[in-house]
Amino acid sequence: MAKQFLDESAFTIKLGGVEIDPTSGEGIEGLLKIAGWTVEKTPPDESPQQTKTASMALSFGGATIVSGSNGNLVYRWPTGAQVWGGFGNEEAEIYPVSFTGSFADASFITFTASVPSGGSADVYFRFEKNPHPDVNPAINTDSVTVSGSVEKNYSVVIPSQGDKQFRNLVMYVQTRDVNVAMRNIDITANFLGADASIGNDLIFSYEGVEKLRLPSFGSLGIGSRYSEFVYTGTSNQTAFSGTDNFGTILRYSPGKAVVFMNGVRLSANVDYTATNGTSVDFTDGVTASDIITIQSF
Repeated sequence: MAKQFLDESAFTIKLGGVEIDPTSGEGIEGLLKIAGWTVEKTPPDESPQQTKTASMALSFGGATIVSGSNGNLVYRWPTGAQVWGGFGNEEAEIYPVSFTGSFADASFITFTASVPSGGSADVYFRFEKNPHPDVNPAINTDSVTVSGSVEKNYSVVIPSQGDKQFRNLVMYVQTRDVNVAMRNIDITANFLGADASIGNDLIFSYEGVEKLRLPSFGSLGIGSRYSEFVYTGTSNQTAFSGTDNFGTILRYSPGKAVVFMNGVRLSANVDYTATNGTSVDFTDGVTASDIITIQSF
């Protein structure tokens, strides 16, 4: 006789007039109310919009950057560069960032750009949860077509993303072998600060009196911010920053990084300093082929 398996999706439980869905949990709040309990979520933290400037000065995957005029950087996605080749932000002050603006108070990116050759090229920006590989959730902006050799101002709107926070920004030029000169890449959004979390604490109250509060995942540190960066040293190299061996851009919160050389943990402020969030500086130069591992949390 064939075994019979219960398909929970096919039914709901009704208790005290409240339907409980075993798969989604809907109705649990109603069940608690029967016993005099209420459950609510705190609203997202109020973080007023600000405008901060990104520094898209890092390249990866074979994309290139050279200095231009008027403070421009010139970006190029050449033939032979990886499909995923692009440009990363090295300004840690913009993280974490969220986009909670309404239609009337939208988040957006503005920048000044031109194509020195007089042609055109498409560019877009991408915000990710963390640097690779922990990138999801992520959001891509619409593409913007930059055209002409005369500088123009461009902008792209970023729709509201609810309570999502992003800690990595990259940019892609979508047209190969065209130089795109850009400066003043400004982001207008909600900048939350290094230790911020966005509301959604769960509050359990009994007969109107708060009895238990469970902090949001961000507050607890659940959904870890752990990242690992691996570099291969060159002779007498003392500074490690930017893109590592796997194309990940070094970024950490000061005081929340540990460093290893060839598997041996080093002493902070003795063997190295890590204070600015984007680089680690060794007291003494390493040896060629030393493996430097930086873990942030």
